[in-house]
Amino acid sequence: GLLGARMHSSQLGENPVQGMAALNAHLSSRTFYTSHTVSHQDTDLIELIRSQPELLKLAKEHSDYPHVFRWMRHCNSCGPAAAPPCAVARKQLQVLERLARVRNLAAELEAKITGTPSNPQQWRDVLGDANRLDEHCLAEGLSQFRFIRVPGDYYDRTLEERRALVGASSTAQLCKTIVMKNTKWQDNSSQTNPQFICVILQYVTKLNADAVKKVVADANPGIGRKHFNFQLASSDDSFRLTGYAHNAVVPVGMKLKLPIILSDQIPKLELFWLGAGEVDLKLGVNTKEFCRVLKPTIARVVH
Repeated sequence: GLLGARMHSSQLGENPVQGMAALNAHLSSRTFYTSHTVSHQDTDLIELIRSQPELLKLAKEHSDYPHVFRWMRHCNSCGPAAAPPCAVARKQLQVLERLARVRNLAAELEAKITGTPSNPQQWRDVLGDANRLDEHCLAEGLSQFRFIRVPGDYYDRTLEERRALVGASSTAQLCKTIVMKNTKWQDNSSQTNPQFICVILQYVTKLNADAVKKVVADANPGIGRKHFNFQLASSDDSFRLTGYAHNAVVPVGMKLKLPIILSDQIPKLELFWLGAGEVDLKLGVNTKEFCRVLKPTIARVVH
């Protein structure tokens, strides 16, 4: 809590707009900064905001920073940090908790209604005639996989809601495939020195581009490290190479078969979920079979 408050104070001082946005996001599921009552972290941050006209003006923008606006109003109504718990704040927290439970139950109900096909005969009903990803999976040698359709607003929902929609046991099973480009690439016709690669990581983790660079550079000891600098590929490059749009990339059935780096956190899972060629379609795969068949490089590439 203390380190978080210091971080937000620093962000507010360095870049008021970004700092206010970060604080607003932090308060989106909280009544107060760290607990159910006003604490010194709340009062210190509010004092900082009030001391700077630009920050105070931003905090009053209810439409842009609704959670900051609500938080300051509650802190004012509850008085100093030594004051007893605020009944209004407790009531609001209870409402937020109930709302979260209702949304998760709704997501689980949607998943049950949609259902997950259990046999190949049902896949076509879910995939439609245009998407042949099931055939690509079988051609690659995969046999333990499943598909599920999700609502069109899937990526507007929380990770917990997404977990419920696909029937995952944990948000750790929700993964994504991204295409990265070596911007310093020099062609030496080596399979260990690709210009583009696929990286699969969990949504609960954060990509470490320097770690990706190290993995590829270590595989090419004869090439100077100055020739490695991996960044996210442009959407045009990603689509050109994979044939899949943003939020739908999957390392199966791509136009050009790219090397795969799999985050070392994923093999700890029994199965994981990926995009499936369409934004509202998801593919669940057995982790051991995926690693055995597609033979990705498994490495620590996340923070």
